[in-house]
Amino acid sequence: MNDRKFIIKKIRELCQSFPEIKVSYSVDKFSRSNYLIVSPPSQYNSNNDYKEMEAKLIMEFIELYPDDEIGFFDENSKFEVPSPIFELEGKHYVNPLVTITSKTWEDDSFVNWTRITMNKSVQEVVKSYYTMSEALALINDWIKYIREQVNKTKK
Repeated sequence: MNDRKFIIKKIRELCQSFPEIKVSYSVDKFSRSNYLIVSPPSQYNSNNDYKEMEAKLIMEFIELYPDDEIGFFDENSKFEVPSPIFELEGKHYVNPLVTITSKTWEDDSFVNWTRITMNKSVQEVVKSYYTMSEALALINDWIKYIREQVNKTKK
């Protein structure tokens, strides 16, 4: 089994054992380095059972692939990693949500950074406006705001 297949197998085991995590796997083929980003940071930093399993995985990897490297990081790491070649979310992983309160909606709308989900359907939001163009303008303003917030978090 090559190192990538080994790591993907181990990611599956990690997500099975810790269903509240997400693991993203990236490779730097020039340095033969393998990077795993674990989310959320609370699991990576403070779950002793997780740390023990990670340590065993690293030791097994070093034994099997002594010429390659492996590193684990949390999603808040300042370390830049290449685009993932594999990602897996445990069945209880929850993407972080941000709440946006708007004067134009009766209740809060939730923004998931990977998928946008509103408490109300678009039809329910749109029906309170006189024209579709007004609704589209509002939705465009909302998307612009979200992009600004995402760009702030990247800096």
